[in-house]
Amino acid sequence: DAAGNAGAERTSVTDGTSVVADKTSPKITAIAITSSNSARATIANRKRSDGKTALVRPKDWDAKRNVATTGDVVTLTITADEFIQTPVAVFKSGSQDIGNKGAITYRDTKEDESQTDANKVWTAKYSAHKDDTDGAVTFTLNYRDAAGNAGAERTSVTDGTSVVADKTSPKITAIAITSSNSA
Repeated sequence: DAAGNAGAERTSVTDGTSVVADKTSPKITAIAITSSNSARATIANRKRSDGKTALVRPKDWDAKRNVATTGDVVTLTITADEFIQTPVAVFKSGSQDIGNKGAITYRDTKEDESQTDANKVWTAKYSAHKDDTDGAVTFTLNYRDAAGNAGAERTSVTDGTSVVADKTSPKITAIAITSSNSA
């Protein structure tokens, strides 16, 4: 104290609190993107809705690709190796900002589970908008852990999934009728 009296040395707290030094950045262990559009099953199975007619996938499409048209919900699912604060996703379709970028919703999918699982698995969702540009849906993801350490920015999925914005109606460009009747 100010008079020079020495106090007793203390090496622990009396109220049960503690401090943990955390300088380690969080890591994303899985990212997937999906759409609520039901076309994925058709694309994956290569069958039209009648279940019989063969479907040829567009070039470079596989069973993990889906489409999103106006009103479909696009969902980015993010899994981290530790507790992360609400992540921030910026979505684009066809290389342009999505039409309703202010309407992205975030949810901790494990919030009702144990503290060891809470804040590790998040979804970022938006509804495809009529003004979205046709093309690949891309994202930029930023996130921080509870201590505020930033994780590495992410821009790709880990499981090969993809979504393509497609609000363009198909058009018939030619119709031909043939007959074997010689009359």
